[in-house]
This record gives sequence, C-alpha cells and structure tokens, in this order.
Amino acid sequence: MLVYDRAGLGKSERSPNPRTSIEMVKELRELLKEINIQPPYILVGHSFGGVNTRIYTTEYPNEVCGLVLVDSTPEDYRERFLPTMSKEFQEAYNHQFIFEGTYNEFMESLQQLKKTTRKTDVPLIVLSAGQKTHYSKDSQELWNDMQKEILGISSKSEL
Repeated sequence: MLVYDRAGLGKSERSPNPRTSIEMVKELRELLKEINIQPPYILVGHSFGGVNTRIYTTEYPNEVCGLVLVDSTPEDYRERFLPTMSKEFQEAYNHQFIFEGTYNEFMESLQQLKKTTRKTDVPLIVLSAGQKTHYSKDSQELWNDMQKEILGISSKSEL
C-alpha cells in the first residue's frame, strides 16, 4: 500500500509543473515507476483526488484493477452543485485554492476530467457520506444523486 501527498501538500515538495489533474496523474505514474510498484493498482481518491484517480484509470486502464472514490468531486460540481450552497460556502470554497494550485487549475482539471471520461470495465466503488451537516436538504439530495451518477463510468460499479 502506498499513501502519498501530491506535490505541494503535506511533506511533498512543490512542483514547478502546472497543478492540473493531467500533470498530477503523470507525476503519480512516474512515482509508482520510480519506487518500483508494479501494476495493476487499486486507486483510492477522495474529493479532488477522485478526479485524479478517475483520469488515471481512463488514461491507463491496463494499470488499474479497481477504483474507490470517496465523496469524489463530480466533473460538473461547479455548474450543478456549488450554486445550491450558501454564498459563504461558495466564497470559502473559491478561496481554498492556495496550497496546491489555483482555482483556474482546479477548473481546468474538471474540464480535463470531462474530456477523458470514458466507460470502463474497471470495478468501481463509490463511497459517499449520507448526510453532511453543512448541506441543506436539497444540496444533500443533489450530492447523493451526483455520487450515484458517477457509477455510470464503470460497467462494474457499486455505491
């Protein structure tokens, strides 16, 4: 098992490369090769990490034998979900992009996910919180629906 911090987070050094998902996937693949961890992999991604693991799976499907997404960010998060949240939540959300990358790099990553998503046969488990205290009833229902929609990326999926 390998747990790591993406460049610029935790104990990992910053990277001079753009902090978009495509770049992060390349860096993860290089890391796995450098430390000689051989595929196939079971990838686990939480939140934005789910975006990266989904892209890894579609870009290198022969290297992934399983995918677990934990409250993973859907590709249409900004358009569909974010507007349902309070202005305070939206403001806090938009200002969180200071550690790893910029807001624009995150938005580019969501576009990259839209462009790379293809149906896969890689087994997929989607884990999602049943109720988040800071979500309204409508926001929670939408979040749950969006997590269920992610199941559609694999012919072998389970919530």
